[in-house]
This record gives sequence, C-alpha cells and structure tokens, in this order.
Amino acid sequence: MYTELHRYVKNILMQRRFYCPMAECEFHIDQVKAKVEQDGQLPEEIGLEYQDAIEHQQHCKFRK
Repeated sequence: MYTELHRYVKNILMQRRFYCPMAECEFHIDQVKAKVEQDGQLPEEIGLEYQDAIEHQQHCKFRK
C-alpha cells in the first residue's frame, strides 16, 4: 500500500473540495456557517481541503 501520493496527484487533490460521505454529517455546513459569522460573507470555496477531509473522515461521529 502506498503511503505518500505522487506530487501530481497531490496537486490535483489540493485544488478540489470534498464533503463528508456520511449523509447525516453536516460538518462542512457548520464550517461555512462559522466562516459567514466570522467574515460576514460566504467563503469562495465551500467544502473541505483534501487533508482536512481525510482527517475528518477518520474522526466523524457518523462514521460506521
């Protein structure tokens, strides 16, 4: 099993946004609400960056 992604793949993944695959989870929605409250506007990018999505998926309370 590979532990480190190739830099080209990593660059592509860093440009994308991800959401938790668990239907009940609203983690990304909560983050958007916090950003709106903090800045007063919607963030340009909605969703989690690759590394944040991986970390969230490991700790999601809706994980089965």
